[in-house]
Amino acid sequence: MGLGCESVGNDRCSSQENVALKWVSKNDEDAQSRWRQEGPVHLNCPTHFLPFRSPGEYQLVKQTYLLLQSSGFYWALSPWGMPITCSEKTAPGTFLIRDSYQCNVFFTLSYQGEDHPKSIRLLLANHLFGMDGSSKTFDSLFALLVHYITSSKKIVAPYRWQRPETLQQLGRRAVIRAHGAHAIDSLPGLSAQVRAYLHAYPFWV
Repeated sequence: MGLGCESVGNDRCSSQENVALKWVSKNDEDAQSRWRQEGPVHLNCPTHFLPFRSPGEYQLVKQTYLLLQSSGFYWALSPWGMPITCSEKTAPGTFLIRDSYQCNVFFTLSYQGEDHPKSIRLLLANHLFGMDGSSKTFDSLFALLVHYITSSKKIVAPYRWQRPETLQQLGRRAVIRAHGAHAIDSLPGLSAQVRAYLHAYPFWV
């Protein structure tokens, strides 16, 4: 697993026409309504809001963001490693996802190493996610996490902002772990509301 240095770069920040993400900061709006496309526009990366290469990339990042909102381990623009650092007894391998401070990267994985927190940029190219320094790619950020959790000892368990978790959250992951996301619609005895809750975060991580 390669480690990428988290820094502010401008290698993809030249002014160009792209489909752009716009964030509407209104507390009373549903998360899904806060995203909209506006383009083509000229950007020079004045903030961490990034230009998109295509409408498909926009949709992929939007869907990833919405799933992260339900994950419990997405810390948005939290300072680098702060949640892990502030915990007195964070076990090695504890990880979280946050927004990258580098303008050409969307998300960053921060995790507790053996001696201190570390950070790896999560790159997106050709609609595939990968870790900086690795040639492995995945069709979703969550598939990437599952792979490294099951094949590497560097990341083990997510650091969730809600502690302890609710029984609903624990139950949802238990159902997905036992039956898989593909079985959500065929499981007997579930109400439409429960199925929607399972679909909102169909991962065991």
